[in-house]
Amino acid sequence: MRLTVVLLVLLTLAVPPRTAAQATEPDQATTPAGSPPGAPPQTPVPSQFPPPSPPFDRPISWKLLLPNLIADQKQMWSFPAKLVQGKDWIPTAAALGTSAGLMLFDPTEAGYFPRTSTFHAFDNIFTGNATLAGILAAPASLYAVGLIRKDPKMQHTALLAGEAVADSELLTTVLKRCHQSCSARRPPEFGKPLGFLV
Repeated sequence: MRLTVVLLVLLTLAVPPRTAAQATEPDQATTPAGSPPGAPPQTPVPSQFPPPSPPFDRPISWKLLLPNLIADQKQMWSFPAKLVQGKDWIPTAAALGTSAGLMLFDPTEAGYFPRTSTFHAFDNIFTGNATLAGILAAPASLYAVGLIRKDPKMQHTALLAGEAVADSELLTTVLKRCHQSCSARRPPEFGKPLGFLV
């Protein structure tokens, strides 16, 4: 029963609704329902809400890849300054609370894995290099298919995916190096460092 509810919720979120709304343009006139066929059309009342902005498409190309990476890294590393200004507190508190809860339960939940040999084959197959190759294969294959089909949207999507991989790898590498240098200088009385960051 519980699994069925979870699957139903996931499917509801994953499948987009097949409905579309029709908006009346400001210069279009409408005839109200129930009015006689020869009645003059009425102009719609202007809305007090501003019209929605068009979706933002980030310009992407091989030449813009490095400037986009630099802009992304600047935005990521300057994020704490936004918190000082009082912005984005709710999502930050939610992410920190979830992380703290997971770290709190990590010793009890993760204790199972070192004691079992069930996942040794998994660890031998999915090494760090194999996982990185799999992560890089997704945008590369998407770009190759876009070139074969001559589909610029697929090529742009692949470049954006590659840019996201590079952004996350840069951030992860810097944080891992900081953690390793901090845990090397850690006095023994503070205990073992968190293993998932190593």
